[in-house]
Amino acid sequence: MYYVYDHKYSVTKITALQKLQLTSYSHIVEEFNNMDEISIQFVPETSQDSEFARVDLINKQDERVGRAHCLIERDQFTIYLISIHPEYERRGYAGSFVNYAKKKYSTVIAAQVEADDVSFWEKMAFVPDDESNYIFLNRKK
Repeated sequence: MYYVYDHKYSVTKITALQKLQLTSYSHIVEEFNNMDEISIQFVPETSQDSEFARVDLINKQDERVGRAHCLIERDQFTIYLISIHPEYERRGYAGSFVNYAKKKYSTVIAAQVEADDVSFWEKMAFVPDDESNYIFLNRKK
C-alpha cells in the first residue's frame, strides 16, 4: 500500500496501480509496517527542504499520530525528534517507532536528549554518551 500527501499533509491511500499513474508526483511514500501498532512512512527527500528524513507515524485507523526527524547514514539511524500528537500520547507509538529502528539498524542514536526524556530512552535500553546523546548498539546485526 502507498500513500499520497496533499499540500496540507493529509493522507490518502492509493494502490500500486495508482502509484504508477502518479510517477511524477513527489509526495509518494511507501508504507513500512512496524509490528501491529503503526505504519512508518518515510517522506522522500525531494518533498522536503531538510537534510533529515521526515517520518510520519500512522496508526491502524490511518490517522497520523506523530512525526519524527531522523538521519540515516549506512547502518546508523539518528533520531533528532519524535513528536506524538497530544491526543495519542502514552499509547506506545514512540516506542514502536524506536523498536523498528532498533531492529533495522546496527546503531541507533537519540540525539541531544533533554532531561525530561532520559527515562524513556533508558527504558528503551539506550545508554548515554558524553554529549547528551543516547545510543543503542544492536549486537544481533
